[in-house]
Amino acid sequence: MEMPVIHKRAPSDDLESLSARYGVPVCMIARANGIRTTADIERLSRIRIPRPCYCNRSEKETDCRTVTVTAEDTLFDIARRYGVTAGIILRANGIGDPESICEGDILRIPVLSGTIVSVREGETIEDIAQKHGTSASRIRRINMLEPDEPVFAGMRLLVDSFE
Repeated sequence: MEMPVIHKRAPSDDLESLSARYGVPVCMIARANGIRTTADIERLSRIRIPRPCYCNRSEKETDCRTVTVTAEDTLFDIARRYGVTAGIILRANGIGDPESICEGDILRIPVLSGTIVSVREGETIEDIAQKHGTSASRIRRINMLEPDEPVFAGMRLLVDSFE
């Protein structure tokens, strides 16, 4: 999977031009850098360009729906409502801090299906894949995990058995 890019900002750079250049939505770049006003971008010398949304990187075409966050919503409520994990939503939107989600934010939710499982103590992705009749690489791809990214007890993963 692609790593985030650190862009050295030129005086002429704005969110729209960076979005077009890197193929990442403006809202993802703004959120990844805490940019809320044009003055915020002018103070930065380097801009973090997050990974593009999962919806644009999947091997097969994956639909995304958009959801507007309400005052009552939590990231975990939204994840449960749409049958994905909070981690998938965070990665699909280039968000590092789940607490940064605010009322009015528009989130992209990949349309995926499967079963959400909790990793048990000492369990590996390979163990989970074997138990569910899928591959470890597929679990990593669906959950947008890096190849060497560790899993830990209590982590929730979306698993499906369709290759």
